Amino acid sequence: MEPRIRFVKTADGLSIACWEHGEGETLLHLPWLPWGHAQLEWRDSELSVWYERLGSFSRLVRYDGRGSGLSDREADHYGVEAQVADMEAVVERLELDRFAVFASLSMGPAAITFAARHPERISCLMLWCTYANFADYTAAPQVTALRSLLYKDWNLYTEAGARAFVGWERGEAAHKLAELMRQSTTQPIVQQFFADMADADVTELLPELTMPTAVLHPRQFPLIDMAAVLKLTGALPEGRLLLFEGSSLAPTRGDLDGVLGAIQSLLLETAAPLAQALRRASGSVAAPVDDGLSAREREVLGLVAGGRSNREIADVLVISPRTVERHIENIYAKIGINNRVQAAAYAADSGFA
Repeated sequence: MEPRIRFVKTADGLSIACWEHGEGETLLHLPWLPWGHAQLEWRDSELSVWYERLGSFSRLVRYDGRGSGLSDREADHYGVEAQVADMEAVVERLELDRFAVFASLSMGPAAITFAARHPERISCLMLWCTYANFADYTAAPQVTALRSLLYKDWNLYTEAGARAFVGWERGEAAHKLAELMRQSTTQPIVQQFFADMADADVTELLPELTMPTAVLHPRQFPLIDMAAVLKLTGALPEGRLLLFEGSSLAPTRGDLDGVLGAIQSLLLETAAPLAQALRRASGSVAAPVDDGLSAREREVLGLVAGGRSNREIADVLVISPRTVERHIENIYAKIGINNRVQAAAYAADSGFA
């Protein structure tokens, strides 16, 4: 079901559309700028799966950046500082105190800038198919070719761009994405967006990022050279590189389970210690031992708390994924929780994870 769209105001007076979905630790999902449409994306079968599954273990917050979707289209500027202003508006209006950030492609520099300015608010930074220096992106031959189309033929540019993002063999899927791209913004805005991004380079901020930062990247993605990916990861004090099979910007077109499992593990790793500390600070009593869980359910709960995916748990315990799902449903019902972050906190408080 499509979530309710809300609107917030930026410091420079623009209206930004956003929505929330799911429960758990907050994950701020930055837009796919210069594209994106907070409402129409939910009507895309692949993007809706992506958001539904992220919302199954997090409080997912997603918004349209200025110039795209349901947000105000016309603005004076669309570069990094403007993108940070959009982020700040959403964060302040929704009162997000501490949260993880997922940023892709051209939103990388803005996410890095925000994290450097507000390190106390970021539990974990996740950088998917992105960069710190815009020149690392525009150096790719395909990007150069696509950019030339932007000033010649809007339809051809979006059709070719969609195929570059999701894979050249994905004809119908790419065509649908191209239609979404055209509905989400306009040719002049995209031209201005790239002009404003031309000198974007936040490389000097990378050493300031002391929070856990994961660089997630499909191995065969053609638009960002692996050397740039390694350079980005190496400059991060707490950086780690997570590579996945695939060639698409769309996580649903590659190792979807692997990417989602990594995101969930990162949320558990960085959020569960905080949840446990908050419980202890508030004087909460540890969960009782007699909680009705069977020995097998405790095994499953321990693995869930450790960040394992359903498939990984099935492999470890030599049972089917469906059996794992049933165990998790029973666990949630017995101890009164509804997501994996809560499961990790419960297991930590109970002393068996």
